[in-house]
Amino acid sequence: MLAVARRLLAVARRVGAAIVVLFAGNSLDQEAAIDAVDFNRDESLAVLHLPQLVGLALGFEPGELGMNRHIASTEWVAERLVGVPA
Repeated sequence: MLAVARRLLAVARRVGAAIVVLFAGNSLDQEAAIDAVDFNRDESLAVLHLPQLVGLALGFEPGELGMNRHIASTEWVAERLVGVPA
């Protein structure tokens, strides 16, 4: 599974994606954090779960959705949402 996750993250970065949205599971979140360290990056690709994306669209705060517990940082996503109406 980690090999698949690494390939997916490589493709996401190659096409310029900033966020990857998952239907379930958390192996990509772990892999994104490992990948960021591997390449000496101080930022990492944000990996969100589909319910979190829907929650953000409905106006929930990132903390209410558990985004602060991700391994790969989602802080920049939360910062961009400040003041954005749902």
